[in-house]
Amino acid sequence: MRVYKCEHYSYFFATQQPKQGNTEMKPAITETIAVIGLGKMGAGMAQNIQAAGAELVVFNRTTAKAQPFVQHGARLAETPRDAAASASIVLTSLMDDVSVREIVTASDGILASLKRGGIHLCATTVSPELAAELTELHRQHGSHFVSGTVVGRPDVAAAGELITLLSGDDAAMARCKPVCESYSAKVVALGSRPGLANYAKLSINYFAVSSMELMGQIYAYGDAVGIDRAFYGRLFDSSFSNPILKLYAVKIRDRAFETGVGFELSGGLKDVKLMAAASERTSKSFEYAPIIIRKMEQAIEHGRANNDWSVFTAFPGSEADSTV
Repeated sequence: MRVYKCEHYSYFFATQQPKQGNTEMKPAITETIAVIGLGKMGAGMAQNIQAAGAELVVFNRTTAKAQPFVQHGARLAETPRDAAASASIVLTSLMDDVSVREIVTASDGILASLKRGGIHLCATTVSPELAAELTELHRQHGSHFVSGTVVGRPDVAAAGELITLLSGDDAAMARCKPVCESYSAKVVALGSRPGLANYAKLSINYFAVSSMELMGQIYAYGDAVGIDRAFYGRLFDSSFSNPILKLYAVKIRDRAFETGVGFELSGGLKDVKLMAAASERTSKSFEYAPIIIRKMEQAIEHGRANNDWSVFTAFPGSEADSTV
């Protein structure tokens, strides 16, 4: 079982590209797992959970997305309540705070049926405040909430090579580890403080999005003075060891924002606003955040909400129409 303590970060961005399938032997899952949310990320995680031998229950508002799992033996739940009723661990992979809170607290939601001692493992990037709120709601219910945020794109999820960050009750995290390991290359236990994994995920995303912003500025500068983008492409390729940053350097260089979309701009804007809000509650603000938010909002105004989130780098100002 590979659980990495939080002081060891040298590995952290090493495994961030999909391989030809993770061939390392992973532990079998002996509990019934419900997966709620079968979007790009949720489907990849559910695929690996099912492959690890779990008895799988799935729920998705668009039921067609659940059919591939049903064809391989999963049970299709009619509601989140139905999904949670027979599961020991409920994994949610949704969009934002609003969707997660609703799926937990609604009359047909998770808390309406989750057994005492059950676990809600939340892979969604939500605010640390919501994580603390849900931790308390689950405590009152007699169940557990574990933040299980993930680092990686959908293709990395499908390959079982995500990095998972965990925070919550120690015993509950230990039960979640075989599930997380089914879709992860690394599982990092950060501690018991509610929302700690959410704070960590937001800071990692801030690093990525700030790097994109810097690359976008440099490409724009080069365009203005007549430097071939290939020059900066080679510079970034040799400067970054992280494959994800290499990928974004190429996307930004080629303005390839409509193909190979791993994370849509609409979701990226949500995350950056969460980053800004989290940093404002400390004495250390994320100073690039307002700039990035402005550019993302401008890109969305130009109809780019469904492009890859790196598209914001092509919106330096009023000249954006001619550069995208």
